[in-house]
Amino acid sequence: MSAPVPPELTVVADTIASERQILEHLLFRLVEARLVLSADETRFIAQATREVEDVVSALRASERQRSVAVEQLAMRLGVASAEVSLGYLVGNSPEPYATIFRRHREAISDLAVEIEQLTVENRRLATVAARNVSDTLDAIIGSAPVTTYTAVGGTSDRPIVLNPTLDEVL
Repeated sequence: MSAPVPPELTVVADTIASERQILEHLLFRLVEARLVLSADETRFIAQATREVEDVVSALRASERQRSVAVEQLAMRLGVASAEVSLGYLVGNSPEPYATIFRRHREAISDLAVEIEQLTVENRRLATVAARNVSDTLDAIIGSAPVTTYTAVGGTSDRPIVLNPTLDEVL
């Protein structure tokens, strides 16, 4: 007869499953942000950023829940909570939990790689978008000199000031 499974193990498994779903949602929001940045849809950048921040806040809350659940499991098992990693759970849990934790570990590892790659790409795209906005504003308000050709074929650095009429804007 096998030993009963501590209920804390189920709580940890459920908490990790919830955290994995939040990571998948974060990945989705980062992809969405990348699409907004790639399409140069600057009007939606703030909204996309806010949605990513909301998911990150949910992730932090989930991490706190996991920490509490792991602490309770560690107390039940008589080990330090620092020892109770996913690797520990894979190696020291009865089936089907060992398999569940193994799958979570693999999926979370894959998600972490994808999230890191998208974060780097989004930062690059955001930097390019910010530079484009800055260059456009500089050209409109004339704070940055622009090299142009003179009437005799030489070059001249001078500010460009655009004063569009309402008809041109519309």
